[in-house]
Amino acid sequence: GVPCGDSTCYGSDGSKVYVEHHAPNSTEIGWTDFYHSGSIKTRGKLDKAKRPIGTWTNYNEQDGSIIGTHSY
Repeated sequence: GVPCGDSTCYGSDGSKVYVEHHAPNSTEIGWTDFYHSGSIKTRGKLDKAKRPIGTWTNYNEQDGSIIGTHSY
């Protein structure tokens, strides 16, 4: 009954929207959002209630460079 591994959500057009990364026995969920192009948009972690925690990083769609970070 406990999620383990990656859970991927796809849009109606088949594009990847986000991936949740569940590690065994962890209280944190890794999170990766994607641009429609498939490039990584945002990465960070969530607590069990799916609230953002720690440092989140935003990426440029064209070259993958870091646009900025935000700490929770």
